[in-house]
Amino acid sequence: EAQIITGEHYGFMRTLQCIHRRSLAMWQDDTWIIADTLFHPQKHCHHLEQKAQLHWLCGDFDYDKLHYPHEKNQVGIALKTPQGNFYLQVIGLIQRCKINHGLTNPIDGWYSRHYAHKHPCPALRVETRASLPLTWLTVASAQQWDIQVTECDYNLISGQQKLRFQLSNGHLRELSTCAS
Repeated sequence: EAQIITGEHYGFMRTLQCIHRRSLAMWQDDTWIIADTLFHPQKHCHHLEQKAQLHWLCGDFDYDKLHYPHEKNQVGIALKTPQGNFYLQVIGLIQRCKINHGLTNPIDGWYSRHYAHKHPCPALRVETRASLPLTWLTVASAQQWDIQVTECDYNLISGQQKLRFQLSNGHLRELSTCAS
């Protein structure tokens, strides 16, 4: 049984006139499903284009970039942790994707656990310019999933496991499992 939680952040209202909604679900102990949606609170303003980016700071691990040759709107990274690979897979409107590691100009791909001590680490950055609403779905898991999307319906498949859910207006709904 997965728990779903949704929250909103209004910090972009003054400058970009948009709201950031994040909906997330944890399934078992090793899979997080995260939906990030940017939207304008007034429906008639949805035609305005915004530059948007999703940024995941990944931790101090070696990594491989995941390649999806038949899916131009899916990117990912496999982190090589001591417990095995951990995957971040992002799907949505993606015009540019970079993995930065210890960059100084611009500063990206660093973490600091103590003041004045920084260490390089991979950072997955996804960027696009699009009309709102805009949604990216991230699956963070110890297993790599095949992500299939049909409008608002999502299927995640890995081996004999299959997760189904809906994503509508930035809200994850109706998460269920079934045999694949």
